[in-house]
Amino acid sequence: MTAPRRLGRNIPIAVPKFIRSIGLAASLCAALTLAMLQTSCSTTCPRLQSDYTEALAQEPTLIQGAINREGPVQFALAVKTDFLSRLGQKALEQAFEKALSTTRPVEVAAGRLLDMRLDARVLDLRLSADAACSRCLRVDATLDGKVFVDVPVLGPQMASLAGTLSTVAPLLIEPGENGSLILKLDTREASRLAGVRASTQLDQLPPSWARALQSSVSRLVETALSERLASVSLTHIQAPDLGIKDFRLVPTSFVTDPGSQSVIIAFTSNLPFRGGSAIDPLTLPRPADGQDITLAVRPAILGEALAVRMQQGTIARRYTLSGEAQPTGAAHITLNHFNIVAMNDPHDPNRHGLDLGFRVWTLGSTGSCFALNGKANGRIALKNGQLDTVLSDLSFSDSVLANPANWLSSQFLSEGKTIAQRPFDRNVLLAPGVAFQLKGQSLRVENDFVVLSATAGN
Repeated sequence: MTAPRRLGRNIPIAVPKFIRSIGLAASLCAALTLAMLQTSCSTTCPRLQSDYTEALAQEPTLIQGAINREGPVQFALAVKTDFLSRLGQKALEQAFEKALSTTRPVEVAAGRLLDMRLDARVLDLRLSADAACSRCLRVDATLDGKVFVDVPVLGPQMASLAGTLSTVAPLLIEPGENGSLILKLDTREASRLAGVRASTQLDQLPPSWARALQSSVSRLVETALSERLASVSLTHIQAPDLGIKDFRLVPTSFVTDPGSQSVIIAFTSNLPFRGGSAIDPLTLPRPADGQDITLAVRPAILGEALAVRMQQGTIARRYTLSGEAQPTGAAHITLNHFNIVAMNDPHDPNRHGLDLGFRVWTLGSTGSCFALNGKANGRIALKNGQLDTVLSDLSFSDSVLANPANWLSSQFLSEGKTIAQRPFDRNVLLAPGVAFQLKGQSLRVENDFVVLSATAGN
């Protein structure tokens, strides 16, 4: 036995030797465990920090400066010419009527010149795709109004104008305000292509003068339109609202398709899409009969948008371990992938799968370092003409998180869910005085695109 120890002042206690040995062993064990943890942390944390830094470096960033217009197609828009007529009708009618409001001398029989004034109206204007060029539209309209002419012997006369006109002109796209694009009909090119053709009739004149002046009036209409028409804005194209500051959209190519009577426009953007290639716009989706517009987007672009928004701070990068956004949170997020997958459900062909993969990194602020993968699954579907997205299944590669289900309501996954429908949420086409609401008719996954076809109702 060892010498007795005192508890307090008066009570001696003898401590057996073997118990002292056990205490020493426990202290050594604890010290070894702490040393092992410190050694593990000292090797794991720097490695994870390096991997996290590399993951951030691999994220896409917005392209600054000029965008390569030969780049891969990221978005596509196809519009039926009937709907485009509705959008551009008012602007076209005003432009045509302004050009036709003119007074000029016209030649009649025997080289005689008479002053003639047109006060014409353009009615029932229609656009259609034309094969005269790859971007051409034909304009057909009805003429109405008045003609004023000073007829020898008879004096000033007014005649009712009736007839038709037709011309062909190419489309062009120009930059607009606030990142929009303007789709224009370049009617200045009409005379170079098929010219302007007009057929007129005059009433309320003596038959002999009506016959003599009719061809002159037709030539005056053709000349006035050929010389005085400027390019006409049909509609403004708005970039998809992805929530990205300084997001820009540029057209890569566009065509008119007489077969489907559609205008098809392909776009790229300053998101640096790393897949795909240039596409013939005639192979892109277009509206079916009874539909007005088709919008298409590559799902991979939406994942890049999520990453850029984390860089810009509109989606939090850091969270608590239970998924609450916090500037000093222990968990850092990077995106692994974002997919929209065809479900091929015969009972609901307008329903498709969402697949969002991400990585959670903790880098020592809580005393430990680890990284694990998370995966959220759900669906995007068309319901009553509107898109609906849901993320309902969430799993992690490790059970280290205390409340993993809470991450479903995290800002990152909430925005990941809604970004799938953001490209389709707003009216991408705007025209003064024309109000419409898109109503989805079909949602499909086709050739690496998610495609929404819709009608435009009031």
